[in-house]
Amino acid sequence: MIIFDLDDTILSINSHFVFSNSLFEKRRLVATIYRLLVWGIIGKTIGYLAKNDSRRVISFFLYRLYSEEQLRSHSRTVFSTLDGITNKKVFELFEQLKHKDDVIVITATPDFIADQFSNLLGVPVFGSKFDGKKLTLDLLDNKYDYINKKFGKIRLIVSDSTKDLECLSDSKIFVHRGEIFKDQRAQELF
Repeated sequence: MIIFDLDDTILSINSHFVFSNSLFEKRRLVATIYRLLVWGIIGKTIGYLAKNDSRRVISFFLYRLYSEEQLRSHSRTVFSTLDGITNKKVFELFEQLKHKDDVIVITATPDFIADQFSNLLGVPVFGSKFDGKKLTLDLLDNKYDYINKKFGKIRLIVSDSTKDLECLSDSKIFVHRGEIFKDQRAQELF
């Protein structure tokens, strides 16, 4: 089993924030509220108290204004293709490995976005679960536990997050600004 992270790893973007910015801009009032909350003192306080990025916390709150179909439809519109949004070297490695082993993608991005990337990438993509009102499974801080419980020991993990790389894995590849850094075991294997 090989596990890839999505944002800032396979993709050169943060899909959650690209999606949210695009979605909220369609409704002027929502866009204004989003900007005021995220960039104002309230947003900073929310981020601090939640120990999280205020954009993430506030966007999940504002998703309640949309139906699941609206969220999924907008995801299909915004991410209709991978053109121009992948980290070239990492995407090439991903394509190479998905034909040799079982590859999955795990991301903190909401499931209604992750599902679209599953279609585009041709592999299962597991995302944070949002039930229309709240997160029922947040993989932002729980990826490590989720991976270990669901998949056990894995052969390789590829991520931009040092926290993700703490997972039990035979080898690790760290991605930083599109560059690939392999540990000793990964260099031998790949």
